[in-house]
Amino acid sequence: MIQLLTFLQTRAFAGVPLGATPEELKAALGEPTYEYTDTFAHTIEYGLFEFAFTPKSKKLYMIHTQDFEVPTLGSTNALDPWVLKSGVHILDTMRAAEEAGLQYTYDPENLTLKFASGVDLVFYGETPADSTLYSIEARDMGLYQSDSGE
Repeated sequence: MIQLLTFLQTRAFAGVPLGATPEELKAALGEPTYEYTDTFAHTIEYGLFEFAFTPKSKKLYMIHTQDFEVPTLGSTNALDPWVLKSGVHILDTMRAAEEAGLQYTYDPENLTLKFASGVDLVFYGETPADSTLYSIEARDMGLYQSDSGE
């Protein structure tokens, strides 16, 4: 079973770190739900998770999911979401993170928890008391920019 808590701790999803290849991701997770290439990236989807690869060298630069009830990877992979389910409040997530010993900073302007690993949890709402989880993301734009020559 894949643990989202481990992802928050390490920024490696199922042991696959940013910078990995599509082949390494598929070796860890099996056949994807969907796969496509456009001008900006090569994207592999597993359930509600998107794994974006740089256009030329095909290096994993972003892992993202948003707007979910419970994050899933599709029918082929079991996922333990920890506390990361639709409706979980930012304050509850902060308490759970502290109990798990996770290091993070809080960005109140963007209602975001930025974990030391490089994973961000973005919340939506007017105040922290009513802010619920919207997205989970890890990215390394340096990989993307070096690949695209920017």
